[in-house]
Order: sequence, then structure tokens, then C-alpha cells
Amino acid sequence: MILIIKGFVKKNKQIVGEYLANGMFRIIEENPFLCEDDTLMLIPPKDNPEEKNQCEYILNPLIEILNTNGYRITNISRKIIRKEQIGESKEKSRNARYNDIHNIHEVDLNNLNQKKVLLIDDVSTTNATAWDISRALKEKNAGEVNVLTAGRTLLSGFEERGDFPQNKSFIELISYFSNIENFLEIKKINKVNIIDLQIENNNISCAFKNRSYKLNIDYNNKTIFHDCYNFFQRRYMNKSFCKHITKLFLSIKDKFGEDFARDKINDIYNNLLDWEFQCPPLD
Repeated sequence: MILIIKGFVKKNKQIVGEYLANGMFRIIEENPFLCEDDTLMLIPPKDNPEEKNQCEYILNPLIEILNTNGYRITNISRKIIRKEQIGESKEKSRNARYNDIHNIHEVDLNNLNQKKVLLIDDVSTTNATAWDISRALKEKNAGEVNVLTAGRTLLSGFEERGDFPQNKSFIELISYFSNIENFLEIKKINKVNIIDLQIENNNISCAFKNRSYKLNIDYNNKTIFHDCYNFFQRRYMNKSFCKHITKLFLSIKDKFGEDFARDKINDIYNNLLDWEFQCPPLD
């Protein structure tokens, strides 16, 4: 059966691509934070730019569907440059993939003006490529970067999970999870007032002045629970921080020191695949 499916896909890439594009469109419709009006969209570049990129079979019909349904999508795939070849990586460990891919992408655009970006890929194995492309996009002032893939490969050996580049500073870690480098976002964060900050038994919780929001970070069960609307609509599914969670860690840094705050975020960063970001269903 597997051989039959592989044979069908190989001979009917356009049909399969259109099928996957329709599925992705439904996902985008159900999760509006992924794609808004005037979103930039791209696929990862190949080692050889002259080689046919299989992801185009998904990207092109997806953009056509989105534009037909009122979105304004700009394809910037040709503006993402891979500066060197990395070769075959299927048999490499997660750590080796991250080392190979680190800092090899650049964006041939001056300023992305905080526009939202959606990266489309066929298969995700370690997220190393998406991670480095996101870095390059952020360096050119991209806004929120999301990734949507048709499939995912699980590595053998759970010891490799969460093996991200190490020794990041506090500001690098908080920037990874939030938009703290955005001036407008900083203004929003500064307006958040944390009260009743408690850290005990590997658990962090707090309340907010003039707000009824709940925020709890459970390091034993690896869960972050929060109930603000922004977290529900735009953050929890792609495991990023809203202004409240960002302000919480900034408050921890101010109260307990930068090293302590860094260690707390680093625990999440290094084991991100194991963490669950949770929120209640909101009306």
C-alpha cells in the first residue's frame, strides 16, 4: 500500500499539491492568526536554486485559493537565499541539522515592516530550516512568523528532542518567544501590571491589576495556561508569548535576577516539544 501511495504521489504531484493546498486553506480558515490580509508567504529554498522545489506544488495553488477568497498574499520565496549547500540530512541527528543550517539563510529585502509571514513546507523533521529562516526574516524586521507543514517526521531516539542551540541570553530567549523587539509591542508590555507573583514547587503564577486573567506555568507537567484573548487567538497554537507572559518573565528578571529568569525560559526553550500551551475555549 505504501509503495502504491508513493507511486501515485510521484506521478501526480500537481493533484496531490492541490489536495494539500485545500487542506491547508481549511486550517488557515480555522486558525486566522496564521494568515491575515497582506501576509508574506514562502517555501524553504533548495540547495540548488535551479532544482524544482516540490513545495511549489503546494504553495502555488494555496496562494491562488487564498487570493480568490479575499486575502492579499505576496510570495517572497525567491527572496530567501541559501548561502551554502548542506547536502542530504535525513540520517543526521537534530543537533547536527541545527549546526549545519545555522546562519545559512538570508533575506534579499531591506525591511519587512513587521508584516506577518507564513512559511509553507511539505515535511518537517527537526524544524531546523524553519528556525533559521525565521531568524533571517526577523533580522529584516518581519512580524510574526508561522510555519504550516503538510507532514511531520519523528526522529528515532527521544534523547534528541529539544536539542536546540544552547547558551542563549535572556534577551535572545524572550525575543524567540515574543515580539519584544517591536517598539509598539514594548509599549503594550509596559502597560501590563503584574500582581501577586508567586514561585513555589516548580510552579509560577500571577494575577494582573484590573484584569481577571489567569496565568500559570507548571514546570513539573510542562504546561503554560493563560486565558487572554490574544493568547487564544494568536499565540498558544504556535507556542509563543503574549504580552502578559512576556511581562511575567521580565518581572521575574527584575525580582529574582537575570540568570534565574533565563534558566526558567531556557527550560521551556530546550524542551519545547514537550511543553503544552493551553487556554480555555473563549466565546
